[in-house]
Amino acid sequence: MKLPLADIYQTYEEYANWEKDEQERRKMIETFNTTFAVIGNHLDVDEKFVTALESGKADQITKVLQSIINEPNFTLERKMTYFERCFERYPTLAPAWELYVNFSRDNIKVMSVLEPILRRAYKNNPSNINYALYLLRAKERGGAEKLELESKNVVSLFNSCRNLSPNAHKIF
Repeated sequence: MKLPLADIYQTYEEYANWEKDEQERRKMIETFNTTFAVIGNHLDVDEKFVTALESGKADQITKVLQSIINEPNFTLERKMTYFERCFERYPTLAPAWELYVNFSRDNIKVMSVLEPILRRAYKNNPSNINYALYLLRAKERGGAEKLELESKNVVSLFNSCRNLSPNAHKIF
């Protein structure tokens, strides 16, 4: 990227003026320190996450993911990125999926974003009937006229749930 010489001189003049103004200088130092602390926090969390992933221990991974969910300075997208990174390495990690599904259901209101997460959760953990139920509910809320299910397992799980409990229809 090339900067015109005039812009470089103007930037230097602004810097020279800023350096002389003590009040402005204090503000900039405070801003720098705050930014540095936030960056340091992000790096610490990332280091803990990578260490947990490398350990391969489900309880350690879910503990770090839970702390990421509770991190107030992280955006929704950043939190989701950590889950996605986890599932790249451990696609069937049930406790992490449980956290991700609950987190997603609480924070994502757009069905076109939520449904693929629920679909993947069920695909990677087909024995968990709750994921099938959540997926059916998401499809229903999404305005689908017909619940076209890609997997016969979802239908069989729904039917077995209905057979186990006479009140299963109340879930839906």
